[in-house]
Amino acid sequence: MLTKPGSPAGARLILGLLLGCTAATGGPVDMYPSLNRMIEEGAALEQAEPVRWRQSEAEIRRLFEENRKIREAWRMRGMPPAPDLKPAGAPLSRLVFDLLRLPLSSDYDAFLRAGHLEYLAYIHAIVGHPDPRRIDVLLEYREKLSNEANWLAEYDPWGRFIGNAAPLDWAVQHLPQLFEQNPRLSYDNLPYTLLHRFAESLPPSLRDAGYRYVRQHVPTGPKNGDFEVYWKLIVRIDPAKACDELIAYFDAANADRLAIVWLLDPLTPNPKIFAAAKRWLPRLGSFDADLFGDYLRAWLVRDDPANYLAPSLRRIDSILARRGDSSWVDGAERIIEAILTVDSEASRTGLARYANQKKLGVLSDVRREIVLQLGESRHRSLERVAREWMRDAWEGDKEWLRSVAVEQWGEYGRALLEKADPKK
Repeated sequence: MLTKPGSPAGARLILGLLLGCTAATGGPVDMYPSLNRMIEEGAALEQAEPVRWRQSEAEIRRLFEENRKIREAWRMRGMPPAPDLKPAGAPLSRLVFDLLRLPLSSDYDAFLRAGHLEYLAYIHAIVGHPDPRRIDVLLEYREKLSNEANWLAEYDPWGRFIGNAAPLDWAVQHLPQLFEQNPRLSYDNLPYTLLHRFAESLPPSLRDAGYRYVRQHVPTGPKNGDFEVYWKLIVRIDPAKACDELIAYFDAANADRLAIVWLLDPLTPNPKIFAAAKRWLPRLGSFDADLFGDYLRAWLVRDDPANYLAPSLRRIDSILARRGDSSWVDGAERIIEAILTVDSEASRTGLARYANQKKLGVLSDVRREIVLQLGESRHRSLERVAREWMRDAWEGDKEWLRSVAVEQWGEYGRALLEKADPKK
């Protein structure tokens, strides 16, 4: 007897065909209850809302076709974008239905050339789907591949797929066992992915366990490459503990001090870091002073402007005086950003001389930030700064100052413009 596609028996027959199981006995099919439910939901949706079902299929095909055209016409240096099915807004059952119908060739080379992109597009769409059942679907599909000895079960980064699909409560439940298993640390493994996603949200006991797990595989300080990336995760898991360890590593033989400074910078303001910077800065050789000394100066001028404002201004002057060399301008801008937080008469007077320095602000708004602070404090130097700005600045900057002066500074700003830009 034939069954209707949308009936329970019909859905079970479809499931048996798609999963390669025996639908009549009920045993093998029940190995994958989440996949089973997706197929049943898909069959029910196809019967109840055939137009929506066909529209989702057509939209997925359209996205694949658009991506194919982009890839065929691609002439740029980097890789072309992979197909993205998320804009289709397809129900999870649609994606699972299509994924199970894909022919997974045992011919490794042929599948990588022809079918792997489409397969990965469905996997990534399921990983990012809002339906919380996505994690169970992926776990069962991965198990299905393993049971069938399919090479895709080991080829693709399933730890990353599952980790990116998992909700926080799933991570909390499974991380203790994962840490106990202690798999080799990699960007693609499951504990790394879960820690990377939820480092700040895990309960303290799991954060401690995660810290120990990563440090077991990263037993030294940061270095170029993987260790620096792993240390970024270490800092997120326990900033205070990581801070202490990084400060201690700074004086170690062969320490990558630049990497250490980069990792410490987001942790400022921090009294321990400031105290360490006071020790480090006088001991830096000329190479290190240029390489990362401006980070230290920026930290210290925030912490102790009375002692570090004047030396920091001299450092900015020395950078800007380098003829034909703009490679260190970002260091000057970093120090200026720090001085802007000091908010004192001495800091504003010092910064005023950089407002019209065209070496600054090419890739940032630092010059505009100086002018804003001078305007908000009604600093006596602003009239001169505004006059030079309206005479020498680029037209876009001139329009910006006119707008700010009128809209933010009111009568004071209009009077300032009359003196600085009498033609207007």
